[in-house]
Amino acid sequence: MSWNSNHLRWLTNTGKRIITADGKTIEVWEFKHKNDEDILSAWATHFRNHYCLDSEIDSLRNGTGYSRAEYLKKIKFPDATTAPGPSIRAGDFAEILVADYLRYILGYWVPRTRYVDKTIRNESTKGCDTIGLKIIKDGKMSENDVLAIYESKTQFSGSRPKPNLNFVLPAHKSTFLSSSNS
Repeated sequence: MSWNSNHLRWLTNTGKRIITADGKTIEVWEFKHKNDEDILSAWATHFRNHYCLDSEIDSLRNGTGYSRAEYLKKIKFPDATTAPGPSIRAGDFAEILVADYLRYILGYWVPRTRYVDKTIRNESTKGCDTIGLKIIKDGKMSENDVLAIYESKTQFSGSRPKPNLNFVLPAHKSTFLSSSNS
């Protein structure tokens, strides 16, 4: 499996903090995409493997008459242009980024089966968007073990994109992530 965290180099802690209405402090992180073909290619592989493992694509597309790219675009990925596909893509993107943040920045174990098992490509999978587990010591229960459950929200505006993708991670330490292009 080709899980990769190189794209998280584009995720930076801004140092900004927001205080919520209930007095909690939230860190603000920003996802700043850079023009780096190597990282973008590794990220594409990482993203693609959420929907269809590279090791399984040939057997899955067998008999469809589709190339690998056609199989992914017509069967696995949410539609790029026909609603609700674009908004589903945006939501999936945010959920995968949250899962990556949990796994590679905060050190949680995050299951990666949500998209590969989708039965309807242009529909969100039902249930919580992302879960993560942080076990302090293998084989021993601890009051400090954490189960994190996240719901991600994105905004996709079609032909007039707005420069922000925001989501809040309400774990033991809250974080606010935003996305912009550099």
